Amino acid sequence: GYTLGLLHGEGHEVLYANHNVYVNEGSPKEVTGFQTFYEKQYLANNKAITYIKFKIK
Repeated sequence: GYTLGLLHGEGHEVLYANHNVYVNEGSPKEVTGFQTFYEKQYLANNKAITYIKFKIK
């Protein structure tokens, strides 16, 4: 995705990236353990929830 490309291009360390946290296995429990109001809206419309964890250099 766009943000992931920017992070890599700027040399930041990507610790974890997932383009669909509720479908792909291995998503951290801290990410899938609760759903925000907006996540619920996206999921109701079959939209993926993306998550990126990174360190700024």
